[in-house]
Amino acid sequence: MVSPKAKWSLYWLARNKPYGIVLLTSLLLGLSYPPFPLYFLVFIAFVPLFVLFETESIPGRVPEDIVFRPIKHVSIVISRILSLQFIWRPSVRGSKVFQYHRHTISGNAQLFRYTYAIFFLWNLVGSYWLLVAAVRTPRLDDTLILATAGILALLVNPALMSIPCQLYARTRHVLPPVFAAASFVMFWIAFEYLQFNWELSWSWLSLGHALAEMPAWIQYAEITGVTGISFHILVANLFFYSLYRFIDHQRKISLSRLLIAGIWFILPLLLSFLLTNNSREVFQEKGRLTVRVVPPNIDPNLKQNMLTAERQMEHIIALIQSKPLDSVDLVMLPEHAIPRPLHRTQWQADRLLDSLWELIATQQVDLVTGLESYQGFPSRDSAPSGAVPSFLQNGGLRESAWVATWNSAALLQPGRSISFYDKGRLAPLVERIPYLEFFGIFNRIFPGWWSGVGNYARQDSLSLLHSSDGIPLSILLSYESAFGDYARRSTQAGGRAILMLTNNRWWSGTAQFEQHTWLATLRAIENRRAIIRCGNMGGSVAVDVRGNLSQLPDEVSDQRLQLYTGTTFYVQYGDLLGRIAGYLSLLILIIALILYFRPIKKR
Repeated sequence: MVSPKAKWSLYWLARNKPYGIVLLTSLLLGLSYPPFPLYFLVFIAFVPLFVLFETESIPGRVPEDIVFRPIKHVSIVISRILSLQFIWRPSVRGSKVFQYHRHTISGNAQLFRYTYAIFFLWNLVGSYWLLVAAVRTPRLDDTLILATAGILALLVNPALMSIPCQLYARTRHVLPPVFAAASFVMFWIAFEYLQFNWELSWSWLSLGHALAEMPAWIQYAEITGVTGISFHILVANLFFYSLYRFIDHQRKISLSRLLIAGIWFILPLLLSFLLTNNSREVFQEKGRLTVRVVPPNIDPNLKQNMLTAERQMEHIIALIQSKPLDSVDLVMLPEHAIPRPLHRTQWQADRLLDSLWELIATQQVDLVTGLESYQGFPSRDSAPSGAVPSFLQNGGLRESAWVATWNSAALLQPGRSISFYDKGRLAPLVERIPYLEFFGIFNRIFPGWWSGVGNYARQDSLSLLHSSDGIPLSILLSYESAFGDYARRSTQAGGRAILMLTNNRWWSGTAQFEQHTWLATLRAIENRRAIIRCGNMGGSVAVDVRGNLSQLPDEVSDQRLQLYTGTTFYVQYGDLLGRIAGYLSLLILIIALILYFRPIKKR
């Protein structure tokens, strides 16, 4: 007879109702992220999972569970049919091709199923909005690619997240407990570092992002970046797990153990007092710009289907001129504000921009806006990765060419001067097929997507936009704001402030709206740069160098953008912690393999 008290134990739950651990862990993780104000749950979210890792929770061999068995059954039947096994394999001929006999599986295989379920539910709670865009977009081809990208992200990312858990499960048996615990932290941080730096990246649910709403807790991000926040969260989870283990096993907790755990938990607040000292160079203001933030508030569905490009431009110009421009240095429009693509070398002939050029010349003001830009190239060899075969008009003749399209920001200045910034971090599948240069055949499979989805080109090298006064400005377009290392390289190149341009209307009313907005806090602290973010229909914010975020109205407003030149440790050295974690993970795996394969008599 199990006492009622024992049934509240995570250990009892892990042994008898493991999917209770799955639901509890995924719920704690999901509620730790915006829009839920329960960020503190992330400090204990991994405790149930650590209990599940313990040897007595999952034996070496276990019966296949009823949750994943049907999925495996269907997968095996499909593979048999596709590989024609019912023809060449006697054991699965006839009706046997549909049969699957339940059997036992290894404990590690069962652990993978539990962790996959945890991370799948977490991704579903935190990233369900990936599928919302597929529903809201008016074009069928966009719907298909967005739905494909969303489904793959929700299915593949949990498997990738399970890899650190599998590595830990295999190394913890041959390493001392303290080193085993440290190995999990290193494996996870190395995984996050990989997620930030490869083209299949889906880093949205990095643990550090959970604390973006608490700038007072994360001032040390100017040293470590967001992986440092993840590191602090994981170690805090280990401390709380250790304390829970002592309590559950009715063992006395030493005062020193409690003291160390408490100090680690509040350490960020102590560091904040030191790092936010006004006398530091990174807080010395080096000038200001007055920026007019202009959200057009044009629904993307109307933008593509109902409003003409000319009507949209008239609306934008009316908004810009709704207040006097005498003291304004820079007008800021959101991503894709210009309603049709602009030719990179023939923009002077585009009559759509005439009224905009006239306003800029009359008011002597700079204007930065998001738009699509494109350019034709005579051959594949001369075109950038992402170009597709198409046709261009040349003197009334239709000529074959390779056309590259960029998601860009353009700085328009008096004298009809224009400079481009091209988006460098593109959303996988939605904006670019990952590692496209290694799979050039995709250019021929999807030749009709040159207008945007799936095959944007990206910039060859990092670039800044310079105002008429010569002030270098960093630009981040939408998805780029999720990548700290990308933003810090722009600051390292000389950017004195950061302008974020986005079009979040596709996800309004979902968790993405707040999650994306709060990323600006992290970028401001890492770089110690003031940020203005302009969204199409909401989501415009101003962030100071300490990460304090202010929501801007959904209408035209003038904002003071402070300029800074100081350099943080993170800007200078990048994600040092992530690189160290990667090297240590390799070292830990090598040591674990040596210990595992050493002669049994020496074990």
